[in-house]
Amino acid sequence: MTAAQAQEARDRLHVHMADMVSFFEEGGCEKKSLSLLSSALESHSHFDFLELAEGYSKCMAFVDHDALAQKLATLWAGVEQFLLLDKKAINRKLRVLEEDKKSDPEVIAKLHAKKDAIDQELARVLIQIIKYNLINSVPVKQFYDKNYNAIAEYDKKKEREKELSAK
Repeated sequence: MTAAQAQEARDRLHVHMADMVSFFEEGGCEKKSLSLLSSALESHSHFDFLELAEGYSKCMAFVDHDALAQKLATLWAGVEQFLLLDKKAINRKLRVLEEDKKSDPEVIAKLHAKKDAIDQELARVLIQIIKYNLINSVPVKQFYDKNYNAIAEYDKKKEREKELSAK
C-alpha cells in the first residue's frame, strides 16, 4: 500500500461525493441543504456528508430513489476502501515498531488506538454497505404494484443464494 493509493481512494470518493451534490441539485434540493452538503464535502467529513445525504433521501420525494441508493452504496464502498488502506498502513507501522525493541510504547499504544478506531468505523461502514446492497436488490418501482410481495421475493432470493453456496 502506498500513500498514492490511499490518496487515489480519497480522490475517487471525493468525486463520487461531488456527483451526489450535483444529483441533489438536479433534483431541486434547497440551496441551504446543498450548502450543508458542499461544506461537508469541502471539509472531507465523509461521515457527516453521508449522514446528510441519507437524511435527505428520507424526506425528498423528488429524487430517483433507486439511483440515490446506488450512489449511496458506491459512497459507502469508497469509504470502506480508504479505511482499509489506512488500516493496512497502520498495521505495517505497528509490525515494524513492535519488532524494534527500542520503540516508544506510547507510539505503539496510539497506533493501536487508531487501528481500533478504524475498526469501529469499518463496522459502521459495513452495516451501511449491507443495507444499501439489500435496498438495491429490489427496485422501488416494484412496491407500486399492489400484488408485490417483498417478503416472498426476499425468501426466493435467500433460497437462490443457499443453492449457490451449496454448489
